[in-house]
Amino acid sequence: MALLEIRNIIMNFDGFHAIDDLSMDVEEGEVRFLIGPNGAGKTTCIDVISGLINPTSGTVTFDGDRIDSTSEFDIVKRGIGRTFQNPTVFDDLTVIENIDLAASFRKSLFKLLRQRKGVSAEVQSAMDTVGLSDQGDRKAGELSHGQKQWLEIAMLLALDPRMLLLDEPVAGMSKEERTQTGDLVTEIAKTRTVMIVEHDMDFVRRFATGVTVMHDGKILTEGTIDEVQANEEVQEVYLGRSEVEEVA
Repeated sequence: MALLEIRNIIMNFDGFHAIDDLSMDVEEGEVRFLIGPNGAGKTTCIDVISGLINPTSGTVTFDGDRIDSTSEFDIVKRGIGRTFQNPTVFDDLTVIENIDLAASFRKSLFKLLRQRKGVSAEVQSAMDTVGLSDQGDRKAGELSHGQKQWLEIAMLLALDPRMLLLDEPVAGMSKEERTQTGDLVTEIAKTRTVMIVEHDMDFVRRFATGVTVMHDGKILTEGTIDEVQANEEVQEVYLGRSEVEEVA
């Protein structure tokens, strides 16, 4: 059984099928990329998985349990965390305070009421993983765009999820930041499953273990990056033949 199983999902918005009979499996420990043209349904797909919206029909199963009619709150508790295209951090709080706030989601009321002393182990571990240990006392609003993305990932890690959904995590980043983010994803995938919506094909080529190509709310094809790039339909609707020839 795959960690995540999506079966025959339809997402209908006033007669428009943003997702049209989509089925997909994601194995534990995989780094799965969702790619495709704008409007293909990629972000809608992770909106459904994360409980932001409930599908019109179909099922989503995580670790053997159906979650397609489950609230965002409960899905986080089950072990799925997600980021958004624009980082959702609290600019007026420090890096430590942002991560600590996220970590408090899993704490009991008794632990929340206890006076905190220093930085907790889970907060420190999250900062270490994303490379923000030296930024702990800085306000989130003072961070670069890339650092804010890493902070949001650290906030997810503090929740100890089994699966992370990352929506365009390298958008707006420098080349160096994109490489750092790819290395971070590789490190995270040693202990967790990661699904990434991304348009940066260089990033996909370097760090994907599996690729799903979406078009018009459906899956066009799936496979390794080499298999996907060799697919003529993918070349026509998304990659473009010139780009494929350039990297061949």
